Amino acid sequence: MDPNDRNVSVADVAALLSSALGDEKSEEIVTSAARSLGYTSAFYTAAEVRAIFDALARSEGLIGVVARFAISRGDVERVVTRGPRSARRTSVQMEAVRAATSVDLLPLLAPALGIDKARDATTAAAARLKLDPHALTREHALLVLDELTKNEGIVGVVARFAKARFLLGSG
Repeated sequence: MDPNDRNVSVADVAALLSSALGDEKSEEIVTSAARSLGYTSAFYTAAEVRAIFDALARSEGLIGVVARFAISRGDVERVVTRGPRSARRTSVQMEAVRAATSVDLLPLLAPALGIDKARDATTAAAARLKLDPHALTREHALLVLDELTKNEGIVGVVARFAKARFLLGSG
């Protein structure tokens, strides 16, 4: 194999995961996946990068989610076709991580409130807190649920139960 074909660094590959997992952990995961496939170099060919991400995409949990998202959005292809570069987080990569780690409160609220009322209540509570309801971290989701519990009537009652389920489900 021509060494010139090995132009994608571990850091370039890990950058697709690092926003969700951190730089060190991402490089560790990429290196481990590469080793399991028999790749020992610090630089990979396009085919090796694709194989690494295929392996990572089969992983459970956040690693698998972020890897599948990077593949589906074309981030892996961009990394392998752009040539050698230092690791750099692009807005596409940040968006991939945001989508992969975003918390959706609607499944907790919609069964009792209906999808429209749950969406309206969540959006209004997030707006009061100056948060994006479509990119909530776990901490922000908890803040939104706290805000919803202040409502009177059915929304407040449902929010209290949803908050309990949220906290129990994340343990």
